[in-house]
Amino acid sequence: IIELNFKGKFEANGDALYDGRFIWGGHGFRTDLEAYSEISRLLETQVISLKLVSEDFYHLDTCFALLAKGEVAIVKEAFDSESLDKIYRGFKTVVEIDLLEAKKNFAGNLHCPNEKDVILQSGSLRLNQKLRDLGYQVHEVETSEFIKGGGSVFCCKMMYY
Repeated sequence: IIELNFKGKFEANGDALYDGRFIWGGHGFRTDLEAYSEISRLLETQVISLKLVSEDFYHLDTCFALLAKGEVAIVKEAFDSESLDKIYRGFKTVVEIDLLEAKKNFAGNLHCPNEKDVILQSGSLRLNQKLRDLGYQVHEVETSEFIKGGGSVFCCKMMYY
């Protein structure tokens, strides 16, 4: 049994993404920054906090997508400058997602299950090309009904190990 000593907001996998080294923790809209002290303590893992500043990107998984080791795709407009600095220092490759594609197609809510394939909502031509240029196999799917509810590919997946 895990006992939390935190009484604030924490939206789990929407705001806390583990890259094999540490947790990238989004805060500002649906998760409180203070949650990550408790998460770090419980999981004995370092948390890199990222402040979300745009209401269009209320969860980290709407604007920050882990790709292969050392690679991430982001919507830079979603973060404050300190958080952007952390991201650019933390990854060897940062793919910037076009703001219009991110808003219209939830392009930041993509999923890369195996470091070579990327699944994303159809219609994000700029991001699609950037990912292909990096050697990814891009698979477009239709998630428009899920987008109406505030999510896309990443929100629809269930990984098992």
